[in-house]
Amino acid sequence: MNMKKNLTATLAIASLMFMSGASIASAESTTTPTGDIATLQAKVEMLMKLIESLKASIASQKTTMTAMRGDLQLAKRQLHLGDSGDDVKVLQETLATDPAIYPEGLITGKFGPLTAKAVKRFQEKQGLEGVGEVGPKTREILNRFLMEGGAGKSGKIPEGLLRNMENTLVVHFSAQNNSGLKGMAMIKDNADGKAVVRIRLEHGDDMMKGDNHLSGDAMMATGTMSQPAHIHVGSCPTPGAVKYPLSSVVDGKSETVLTVSTKDILAGLPLSINVHKSADEIGVYLACGDITAPAMMKSREHEGSMMMKREEHKNEHGMKREGGDEHGMMMGSTTAPSATTTVN
Repeated sequence: MNMKKNLTATLAIASLMFMSGASIASAESTTTPTGDIATLQAKVEMLMKLIESLKASIASQKTTMTAMRGDLQLAKRQLHLGDSGDDVKVLQETLATDPAIYPEGLITGKFGPLTAKAVKRFQEKQGLEGVGEVGPKTREILNRFLMEGGAGKSGKIPEGLLRNMENTLVVHFSAQNNSGLKGMAMIKDNADGKAVVRIRLEHGDDMMKGDNHLSGDAMMATGTMSQPAHIHVGSCPTPGAVKYPLSSVVDGKSETVLTVSTKDILAGLPLSINVHKSADEIGVYLACGDITAPAMMKSREHEGSMMMKREEHKNEHGMKREGGDEHGMMMGSTTAPSATTTVN
């Protein structure tokens, strides 16, 4: 938005300069038959330079927007009622890939009550508190879904992205022994019905930068150091015996194909994933996360009615704006949570 305003202002200045130059030239041609050719040429050269500068600025902004779209990640800012921008549009496009979460499916770029309700449904399905705002945990899950779903490579949100992720178990890691690590694991069955466990860990604020490289003492100052990982019986922070061995975490990444399905894993709860410091220091935990069955695994027997609601909403309010999302046509409070509210 700011870039557009800057361009508009610059173009306005250029136009005024051009008009001013033309007026001067007209006046001079009236009073002086020969005119001040040198002054006119100087003004033309200045305008040409300004035009070239504008062209370069526009090209640079197009490149930036293309890169942002290619990454297709939600920016590191908290999103709540009243916000607007391209990241809100990406949020809406993502939520709309599951009609049960965002039945209205309107892509306006404005965060209103309908978007807040959709965010709340998504959070509740992920086992988070439904606050209706996008905080670090919600953003982390959405960005990981975008990456795992292929949006990060294609620059386009796949149709039915959240629907395809509905049977994915998401495990949130908590740092252990002051490791500073955070991240998540995703567990989803492959085409053969076997559970695939993908772990992604980062150190502190480096989470979701894309290269998944761990920094700090937790990674022993080398990307080649491996940390053993397992699915344990019991819950964090003191899990019990190893249930399923996993591939060691190297440079913040691990991927394991188990011989069991996600259904088998859920049948054995309580379980947790634990990452150890090293094979030599197996008793030192770096990160731990409980495996839980999110609401997303529940039956979708009401989905047909949600689709009907979406069509009825379109017919009644049209697609020009988020049917009351910004204008109070939907019932509900538009008051942002207080400063003490924890936003996931």
